[in-house]
Amino acid sequence: MADTGRESGHPQRPETEDFYERLFEQSVDGILLIRGGAILRANPAFCTMHGYEQSELIGFDPIELVHPDDRSHARARLAALGGGRPISDAFVYRTLHRDGHTLWIEATSRRLAGTDRLILQTICRDVTERELAHRKLRESEARYRSLFSGVPIGLYRTTPEGRIVDVNPALVEMLGYPDRETLLATPVSEGYVDRTDREAWKQRIERHGWIAESEAVWRKHDGTPVWIEESARAVRDGKGRVLHYEGSAKDISDRKRAEAGLERETAYFEQLFAGAPEAVVLCDGDGIVQRVNREFSRLFGYSEEDSLGRDIDSLVAPESVDLRDEAERITGRVTAGERVTLQSVRRRADGSLIDVDVLAQPIYVGGRQVGNYSIYRDIGPRVAAEEALSREEARFEDL
Repeated sequence: MADTGRESGHPQRPETEDFYERLFEQSVDGILLIRGGAILRANPAFCTMHGYEQSELIGFDPIELVHPDDRSHARARLAALGGGRPISDAFVYRTLHRDGHTLWIEATSRRLAGTDRLILQTICRDVTERELAHRKLRESEARYRSLFSGVPIGLYRTTPEGRIVDVNPALVEMLGYPDRETLLATPVSEGYVDRTDREAWKQRIERHGWIAESEAVWRKHDGTPVWIEESARAVRDGKGRVLHYEGSAKDISDRKRAEAGLERETAYFEQLFAGAPEAVVLCDGDGIVQRVNREFSRLFGYSEEDSLGRDIDSLVAPESVDLRDEAERITGRVTAGERVTLQSVRRRADGSLIDVDVLAQPIYVGGRQVGNYSIYRDIGPRVAAEEALSREEARFEDL
């Protein structure tokens, strides 16, 4: 008759208990059985996870395996379980491997029913890689947020529908809003002086995917217009749909005012230069003609095209050795930074001589000499009158 095990003196374990034993030994997760604050059993996965032999862990206080910074929390959970309070949620904490390196463990604990004495079961899963990845992600997000908040130019993120998702403190300050929340609650279109600019901006960025150094007039919280230079890009999902726009904005109002002032000054100069009653010529540092006005062309008989790119001394003092030497001496003095005035003679394009008053002076930009200009005044009529007067005086003296 076959031995059924009932007569061997050892009662046969129920099938469920045998199944639990196989599960305990073969589980890929670490399993601890704890009784009276000491490890009763540890399965092979837990031992491999922490670098111990099973025999070394029997009777060991499990709290000693926990990282010192997490022990108080772990001890409180075990005490709560031991006191009969059910705790079913997973607990992530750090443990120490036998060699000293840290493991991140996700654990669930429960009380085992049907035992004589209180036994706690803890199932442990090594989530070190996941936690390290999460930590790197959090650190990266923290660095991004620090950069986002600390950069001195305005940064933003908006949706295609015109909702502001995020802004940094610099943009809040630039647009004069009392706080970030007030700006986030403002529709994007209300931030433009001309609301049609927003639609034109969207069409450009959706067509090209990005915009660089685009200029527009925005509106501050108090309604004051402000010139903005903006660079942005469209962020899309895997199907190419725009999720949001993110970009930077810089207040260029001062630059725009300076440009407007420069434009006015340039207009004033152009009108003064073109309409001056004296002949004016602008030269570079080598004495090469860069510009002449209408009176210069009329006085010397050279068109602007004939004058540009030529040496000023060869243009108005050709051939004559005396005139050329004098003109080159004056050019040299002006190049050396000197202001020169004199009365002399220069030659027209047709070869005739003309009496002129000459003023030559260097041009400085930012403290550096970049060229010079000369002003020629036709004094022929005055010289002729003075000569006629001299002749009359001589005749009178003779009489």
